Amino acid sequence: MGGGTGTSGSAGIVLVIVCMVCLCAAFAPSRCEAEEPVVWAARVNGVALPKAVLDRRLPLALAQLKSLDPSFDPEREKDRVERARKGLIEEMIKVELLKQYARGRKLAAPPKALEDFMKAADADAMERRGKPLEKFLKDNGESIEDFREFHAARLALENEIRSGVTREEAARFYEERRDYLPLRRAAHILVGFRESKRPSGAGRTREEAKKKAEALVEKLKGGADFAALARAESDCPSRENGGDLGFFPRKGHGSMTPELGIATYMLAAPGDITGVIESDFGFHIVRLLEVRAFEQIEPIVRDMMVYEKVQEKVEELRKSARIEWPPEGR
Repeated sequence: MGGGTGTSGSAGIVLVIVCMVCLCAAFAPSRCEAEEPVVWAARVNGVALPKAVLDRRLPLALAQLKSLDPSFDPEREKDRVERARKGLIEEMIKVELLKQYARGRKLAAPPKALEDFMKAADADAMERRGKPLEKFLKDNGESIEDFREFHAARLALENEIRSGVTREEAARFYEERRDYLPLRRAAHILVGFRESKRPSGAGRTREEAKKKAEALVEKLKGGADFAALARAESDCPSRENGGDLGFFPRKGHGSMTPELGIATYMLAAPGDITGVIESDFGFHIVRLLEVRAFEQIEPIVRDMMVYEKVQEKVEELRKSARIEWPPEGR
């Protein structure tokens, strides 16, 4: 459901991390002979980042902006183009800093973790791009060697950080971030109507939809099977899974619409069902399926901690780095 279902579980967080670092890896600097002139976008502790990489990536970034905002016009909105350009340069800088850090500390990625990641990245390139990873990178002016070096550095740093996380720290993080952790799993039935902000429901009116939702609640109170009713009556694609939305947090990345999140986290115990709830999608009935305790979600908590600490380390490196700009400036 649009704006609804989010990735849950450890794999979801790893996926979020992988997506971010795959983007960053595209900016790894190419190796150049010392005697050849290099047009550079920035220098990081003396290492030049080729402007050619930036020039290849900027049109792709602008195309993505356009897909997210069809009204975006690069010719008229030069300020947004410039912000995009500067953002890409910052990503290039952070990638190089992470590689320098790993080299300087002689950090090594766990061999199996690196090989598993490379295989997954290759499979992803084949599925999404229709070509092997090495060819995809080459077509974009990058090398498989630079890609591998960056991810080896990332995995090495993650491994170093993970080994230092104590159970007490993880438990404290869990308590502090409960609202942002996927602790509850729920199912819902959606009854849409044409006047809603996100219409569904075969053209029924709001009044008709509300009456139908209320009738479904009565059926559930009378002992009807929730999953079967969802398959038969829900207007959400989750009906194929009996309305199951998986685990999701109350707030933040991967959460549901606010109304569903609040309702799910107010239910007392698995099996409990809400009354009729209205959102931008229509009317919902929510059933709590499962609640996870710290012991069950500890691996996800540790993944989140590692992710945040990697970002903090990169920001720390950025603050102390020697950055040089070309004569024309940023």
